[in-house]
Amino acid sequence: MKYDIHHQPNRFWMEDHQHQLIGEIEYHLDQAKRYVVTHTFVNPSYRGQGLANQLLDQIIALARKEKKFIYPICSFAVKVLQDSQYRDLWDPKEGEPTGGACTWIKR
Repeated sequence: MKYDIHHQPNRFWMEDHQHQLIGEIEYHLDQAKRYVVTHTFVNPSYRGQGLANQLLDQIIALARKEKKFIYPICSFAVKVLQDSQYRDLWDPKEGEPTGGACTWIKR
């Protein structure tokens, strides 16, 4: 099933037909003008449908449109953004995103 994705500053989210939250992803711009992805949530009843990826895709598209980097601290975003297809979103000053403590650190 397809759900509409809503947007307001610092947040994308999905709701069901009763306006109950299905999933959300939160972010903000830091001082370096990077999109910092801080939190991803999908209601357990809706997991396994790729909704978190759809939400992250919104920030990816926004960052590419605005030519900004993404700095993920949410473990889900760290995991996804490790893929080389997102290399254009990595801040070269930070190195490659790595797992671990849910932060982007060069090891």
